[in-house]
Amino acid sequence: MRKRGRPKKYQENIRCPECGSNWCKKFGKNTGKQRYKCNNCVRLFYQGTKYHKHPEKIKLLALKMYSEGISKSAIARVLNLPYGTVAIWTYEVINFLDQYLEKRWKKLSNRINKVP
Repeated sequence: MRKRGRPKKYQENIRCPECGSNWCKKFGKNTGKQRYKCNNCVRLFYQGTKYHKHPEKIKLLALKMYSEGISKSAIARVLNLPYGTVAIWTYEVINFLDQYLEKRWKKLSNRINKVP
């Protein structure tokens, strides 16, 4: 049986920096540079741009500093990181902790309700 719709278009020379897929399409231009969108992980990227991944050690240090009460802007200055990077890291951790604590609270509340 034949699949319906258009066949997937693969860009032979373009790969997503996040997932490595070549199932990407052109997605407009910004400041004269061609922008692409990965249909696999829905990431936007530019061809030939080097994406820097910070070491896990730096990320953990930044999160530890944040948990000690240091502001995001101070962390960015001390570790020489962009403010947005520190903000994203803290946002991700806060969301993870919210979900984790919500699950734990539900389990605890179920135990409390079962006790006669």
